[in-house]
Amino acid sequence: MKHLTTLLLTLLVSGGLWASPMDTICRVDAGESGYDADEFILENCERNNIIQFLDLDTNSVPWVVSEWCRYDRNVTETLDTSYNKVRVHVTCVLYDNKRRNEVINYG
Repeated sequence: MKHLTTLLLTLLVSGGLWASPMDTICRVDAGESGYDADEFILENCERNNIIQFLDLDTNSVPWVVSEWCRYDRNVTETLDTSYNKVRVHVTCVLYDNKRRNEVINYG
């Protein structure tokens, strides 16, 4: 019993040492022309960081979420109607710093 308690305590304490930091927020401004979001995310963000995609076109939201966000965590979409345009901001937990692979069936 003593060994089981020691093992559980060790796992609880050391679990935080291997976890990815969730206290970092990566902000990606999709509204900037010529901006390479893939390169920025690869170089500056880590798996499980909070990521914010700002100024998205409404049609691109499903693609951004499916390529970058974790599905077992919250995904927040905020509508911005300022400056006479409709844009969306997406906040989620980053799945990985590289996009998911896409498999398409054009059957």
